[in-house]
Amino acid sequence: MNVGADLFPGTLDEYLAHIVRAFRSGLESFVILAKSEFTTDVGQKGTKIIAQTESSGIKFYSSIYLFAGRNDQKFMITCSALIQGWDAYEKIFDTSIKTFKAPA
Repeated sequence: MNVGADLFPGTLDEYLAHIVRAFRSGLESFVILAKSEFTTDVGQKGTKIIAQTESSGIKFYSSIYLFAGRNDQKFMITCSALIQGWDAYEKIFDTSIKTFKAPA
């Protein structure tokens, strides 16, 4: 699990496009498999994408969660695991991220 914060003066969808470009330039492969709204336990709405990635010949699935904070702040939480066993990990990732609260 990796948590990052950026200042980005755009919408969450524009931030997602920015992040996707960065992933595609740094990985051998980055394919978005699903995109959905994600809501935390405190009602914070964000975006979740599931992507298949490849690095050094190893394939992973990644859940990438994006949230907006105050003053153009954006948060990205990335959780990755090998494709085998993904279903169990995705549930753990979702449960963990449901506790996230970005400063509003």
